[in-house]
Order: sequence, then C-alpha cells, then structure tokens
Amino acid sequence: MSKTPKVPKKISKFKATEAACMMMANKLFSDYITASSVIKGVEPEHFAEDWMKRNITKPGKLMERSIWRYFIEELVEYRKRNKRG
Repeated sequence: MSKTPKVPKKISKFKATEAACMMMANKLFSDYITASSVIKGVEPEHFAEDWMKRNITKPGKLMERSIWRYFIEELVEYRKRNKRG
C-alpha cells in the first residue's frame, strides 16, 4: 500500500478556492446562456456583475477576477463552437 503524499495547506487551499471559482463561473455561464436565450441583448459584463452581487457573499477581488476569467474563457469557447456549427 502506498501512502498519498501530503499536500501543503497553502497549495491545497489555493486549488480548492480555484476549483470553487471554476464551479461558480460554470453556473454563471449557464445562467447567462439561459438568460440570453430568452432576452436579447444581455451584456456579459453587467450580467456577471449582477450575478456575483446576488449569488456570492463577500467576494474578494481575486475571486471576482478568477470567476470572470473562467466565465469569459467559457463564453469564448461557446461562441467559437457556435460559429462553426
């Protein structure tokens, strides 16, 4: 039986926070796509700002930036896929 290596707390906390940001960005993206399919002209910037204010309690600047970055990456990929198909 092999032992699992110990991960320093600082690294594991960062990865957990980053993973949480990715999950929130995924939910934000899903909500944005749903809203934009019903309402024309939904702006990603305003939608994301409002969404974060409503759904995240006391987000830090780093968290907001991280969620925004993952959201934009997801949106760009989505638009690329839809251009081709």
